[in-house]
Amino acid sequence: MSDHRPPDGADPGSHAFGCALTLQLWPDDGGDLLILSGELDLASAPRVLEAVELLSQMAADHVVVDISGLRFLDAAGLSALIRAREQLVGDGLTMTLRGIPACVLRVLDITGLKDSFVLGPAARADGA
Repeated sequence: MSDHRPPDGADPGSHAFGCALTLQLWPDDGGDLLILSGELDLASAPRVLEAVELLSQMAADHVVVDISGLRFLDAAGLSALIRAREQLVGDGLTMTLRGIPACVLRVLDITGLKDSFVLGPAARADGA
């Protein structure tokens, strides 16, 4: 039987453990900033699409999606990013992915989707 306890020092009630995704919305130069951190997967992908729906209804011209805090991305998460871009572009907005972790960039390369997104600066390996 596997042990499903959080790592030492982690709060068992914290959303930083397990399949949690944290979303933050902030105004940004000429648009809005959506910060994603945690795990973007089958369970959390609908939350991203809900946030994008909200952003589409706002008056911003551009949405920056900062994914530097993602620890995990599965096929459903990748699909959510694609659908988010399609919705925003369809609503006349632009979308940039910023802070792309190396593991996510690799997935975009392997799937041939790297050129489908406007890419901002990648996340640095040292976290700075």
